Amino acid sequence: MRILCMLPAARGVYPPEAAERRLALMRSYTTPATQIDTDYMPAVSGFSPWGGSGDAEPPPDAAARAAHLSAQRAVQAAQEGYDAFCPFGTLDIGVREARTQVTIPVVGQAEACFLFCGLLDCPFASCSYMPGSEDRLRAWARDAGVASLLVATTAIASPMPSTPSDAWSS
Repeated sequence: MRILCMLPAARGVYPPEAAERRLALMRSYTTPATQIDTDYMPAVSGFSPWGGSGDAEPPPDAAARAAHLSAQRAVQAAQEGYDAFCPFGTLDIGVREARTQVTIPVVGQAEACFLFCGLLDCPFASCSYMPGSEDRLRAWARDAGVASLLVATTAIASPMPSTPSDAWSS
C-alpha cells in the first residue's frame, strides 16, 4: 500500500527544520507493507497551519484556497497511483473537498480521532493548541456523530515546537 501524506502548507511556509521534522515523522510510519511518501501543498494558500498570522490577517479566502489545493494534491496522488491520501495534522485541510474528487480513501486525522472516540462510547475531551478552535472542534464532533460524548474542549494557548514566534501574537 502506498499512502501520500501532505503538509498543510506549501514548501517554505514552515521553517525548514520544522518541516523536515514533520516530514520525517510521517515517513517513520512506513512498514514493509505500507509505503508512506510525503509532500507539500502545491502552492501557497495564505492559510496558516499553526493558527497565527503575525501582524497581517490571512486573506479571507485562505482556508478555502487551502482546501482546494489539498484536494488538488489528492487528485494528483490518485493519478500517481497512491492508495490513500492524508493531510498532516488535525485540521483535516481539504478532506471533504478531496473526497468528492477521488475514489481513494482520504483520511482526516481529526475525523479519525473523533470516530475512534465514538467506538469507545465513553465521554472524552479535546485539547488544542489554538485558542478559538473550541467551536470548530464541537462542530467536527457533531459531524462525526459523537457530540454527545464530547464533554469539554480547551485550548492550551501554548505554541507547538517550532511554531514561528509571530504565530501567537495577540
